[in-house]
Amino acid sequence: MRKFARAAAAGAMLAALGGAGLVTASPASAAASYSLIVDNQAGFVADFCLHSQNYDNHDDHHAVCSGDRALGDRVRLSVPVTNRHRVWLDVWVRGGRSGTQITVHNGFNERANKHVFDTRWCVVLGTTFNWELNCDAVQYYKQ
Repeated sequence: MRKFARAAAAGAMLAALGGAGLVTASPASAAASYSLIVDNQAGFVADFCLHSQNYDNHDDHHAVCSGDRALGDRVRLSVPVTNRHRVWLDVWVRGGRSGTQITVHNGFNERANKHVFDTRWCVVLGTTFNWELNCDAVQYYKQ
């Protein structure tokens, strides 16, 4: 009888460990937060909006905006992501030309001419109709 109890206990423990392994997500697919710092050094007021959207499920869209930020303002924006999310930035310039869909993570950025990952710091320079966005010392957008 004691052998049966030990075997049952061992089976229950293995089942519990196996079940826990199924519930735990791998780090590559686990949801996380993606943060980007935008430093406005341009001569205009702008609203910066960071977006994330899953390549597999386009309904999985998240966005956060800074509200109007003036010259010298710095803002940190964060959105939830997995390894299947593309992240982009919209710059809504008040009284000037805006820039939208500027890819900053897990997608192709046309201006930088490369697939970009883990962009963490962007600086906006210029005036309302002639401005640029430099991220991690690379030009990501130019108006």
